[in-house]
Amino acid sequence: MTVNILRRGSADFEKILAAVSRELVSVEHNPAGTFVRTPLTYPGGSGVVVQVGETENQFYVSDFGMAFEEAESMGVTASVFSRYANAIAESTGTRFDNHSFFVLEASRAQLAGAIVAVANASQAAVVHAAFRAADHTGQTDGLLFARLELAFRGRNAKVIREPKIYGHSATAWRVDALVRSGTHHSIFEAVSKYPASIAAASTKFHDIALNDNAPKRFAVVRSKAELGTYLGVLSQAANVIEESIANETIVKLAEAA
Repeated sequence: MTVNILRRGSADFEKILAAVSRELVSVEHNPAGTFVRTPLTYPGGSGVVVQVGETENQFYVSDFGMAFEEAESMGVTASVFSRYANAIAESTGTRFDNHSFFVLEASRAQLAGAIVAVANASQAAVVHAAFRAADHTGQTDGLLFARLELAFRGRNAKVIREPKIYGHSATAWRVDALVRSGTHHSIFEAVSKYPASIAAASTKFHDIALNDNAPKRFAVVRSKAELGTYLGVLSQAANVIEESIANETIVKLAEAA
């Protein structure tokens, strides 16, 4: 097999880098304004785009509310998102007006930095909001824990609330509950229909599953039907059960050989 290696500095190498840079960052002009598409992405997969405007010798940069809309689509309330957004804006040197991240006045020399700052702030706010959505599914940790305690009461079992379980990557994952029933170990995680919740749960389940003698993994959802195609994604990482399942069935599943 022949491998072609492009030398750094060669004409072909420079052409490839120029083409890649255009793929990573692009500029679009339309009646609504000028938009810069950055290499960053939100948890849902869409790209982070910022709007750039000009007034005299100053530039205005904004995410025009994209982060707010992304978080809203994940079920995060405006008040919760604003709490994260204001803290991130303060730490990144940007501003947040309860809808958009922006830099009001940037010189030409500051423009690149302003675009990077706004894009990073916009992405970071949605990432934090996504994990917030993943941890608040309508089934509070306390309710799930109480449900499991009731189900395993009187049996040779111990229910542990919010333990840290190490995955194959050595990452310590917090799970909603761990049940030790005889020689069987099972972890339970409440998961909502939002993509962020499913992605977060699947990531930790897959990592934990790679361990030797990994515990059984159960994703507790309100309805399998409302997950749509995401049910297949989640099912690859855990046993998906509905919260309406009988306590006796939970015990049987956890204690099955």
